Amino acid sequence: MLRFIFFVFLSVVAVLALPSRAWAPTIITRGTLSAESYGFASSKKPCASQTVTWLTNCSGTAPALVSGAQTGVSNMASGYTGSVTVTCGNGQLTQSGAICTANN
Repeated sequence: MLRFIFFVFLSVVAVLALPSRAWAPTIITRGTLSAESYGFASSKKPCASQTVTWLTNCSGTAPALVSGAQTGVSNMASGYTGSVTVTCGNGQLTQSGAICTANN
């Protein structure tokens, strides 16, 4: 038991001795330690800039995004007005809130 208490004490001292730059605001995420919590780069894949099409007639170019980021994309196709929100998730874009209407 004394060894366990001593081990815990040394662990706390070791953690407190780390430079403050090594810590991110949240150390534990959903009960697990993450690479980001120690200041390491994310292992999640970013999304490259790409053309996205929604509701058949609308399309536009989404910029490059890091995983977890989102942005709005406006329609660039002639004859239609619209937009969509794209979110990057580990290298894949997902769409939400799509609108595309024909111009009169």
